[in-house]
Order: sequence, then C-alpha cells, then structure tokens
Amino acid sequence: MNWVILLIIGLASLALIVGGFAYVGRKAWRLAKHGMRVSKDVMPLTDRLSRQAQVLSASADRLASNGEQLSANVARLQVTITRLQVVGEALADATAPFRRIKDYLGR
Repeated sequence: MNWVILLIIGLASLALIVGGFAYVGRKAWRLAKHGMRVSKDVMPLTDRLSRQAQVLSASADRLASNGEQLSANVARLQVTITRLQVVGEALADATAPFRRIKDYLGR
C-alpha cells in the first residue's frame, strides 16, 4: 500500500510540475507575442523620432550660426549708436550759438 501512495504523490507532483511549466510557457508565449507586436508598432515611431532628432540637430546648428551673426550685428549696431551719439552731441554743440542768438533775438 505504501508504494501506491508514493506513486500517487509522485504522479501528482509530476502533474503539478508539468502544469507549472505549461503555465509559464503560455505566459512566456503571450509575452513574446506582445513584445513582437509592440516592436512592430514602435519601430516606425523610433524611425520618425530619429529623423526628427536629425532635423532638430540641424535646426540647432542653424540657430547657433544665427546667434553668432546676431551677436556680430549687435556689436556693429552698438558701434553705430555710439557714432550717432557723438554726431548728435557735435550737432547740438554746433547749433548752440545759433540757438542763443535766436533766443536773444526772439525776446
């Protein structure tokens, strides 16, 4: 009678192990199918993202170039403004005697 009980316990254990392997295998197959589907859906997105990253890097390069040009233009503009201030002061100094005469005669 002991060998029958041991045989039942052994067969039950074997069935439990085979059932566990089947369960894990089924879960692994579902996960693999889901992974393949996600991979198929994600690949076009990653391609588009890489193209957009290339466009973004080209835009960043253009922006850096434009920034350098802008800095140079601002420096030239500052020089021009300084020259205009000097010319304006010289014009104001040159017209000061005439304004004094006009003010004197206008009274």
